[in-house]
Amino acid sequence: MGPTLRFSSRYGRWLTIAAGVAGVVAVVAVAVSDGPVAGLRALPVAGVVVLLTWALFWRPEVEVADGGVTVRNVWRTVVVPWPTYRGAEVRFGLRVETSDGTVEAWAPPRSSSSARWFTRGRGSTGTLPNEDARVDATAETALRAIVDRHAALERAGHLAGARAAVAAGAVQVRRTWHLRLAAATLVLLVASVLALTI
Repeated sequence: MGPTLRFSSRYGRWLTIAAGVAGVVAVVAVAVSDGPVAGLRALPVAGVVVLLTWALFWRPEVEVADGGVTVRNVWRTVVVPWPTYRGAEVRFGLRVETSDGTVEAWAPPRSSSSARWFTRGRGSTGTLPNEDARVDATAETALRAIVDRHAALERAGHLAGARAAVAAGAVQVRRTWHLRLAAATLVLLVASVLALTI
């Protein structure tokens, strides 16, 4: 019925790229000045910094699709099928109300005067794309996309009987922890401590 829109932060992506470049430069600088063994010891420290920067600023996003809203945060992803959706609002960030509680979105960021200036300066019309796209936008824009898509699906009759399906347990909010990210972070932290203390 509508395009799949992914809302994230362009600032976060640039920050992650900068962190990756800084990590490589730091490891090379240590290897050149103190030798290859010291460079290898610096590798897990740089790795954990880049990994956490990626997890905090690149990976988080809100996806709005015909099937529902997916909120990918740092440590877990929450899939909110439309029948479980109860509303959304922007406070400090985007909040999605579901039949199973509130889901807070890490990204996209809430609007600020600098973000509005940046968007206006790039000639944005404030309209959402009509095809699948990644959108660099604010929480308010994501909220508008969520509210509009839900209303369109209701008008088309696609959500008829949705509350009954939720009550029967046929449709539920799904939460998935990012176990590989947690494991990689733990391994790099342990390796960093060992590299710095041995």
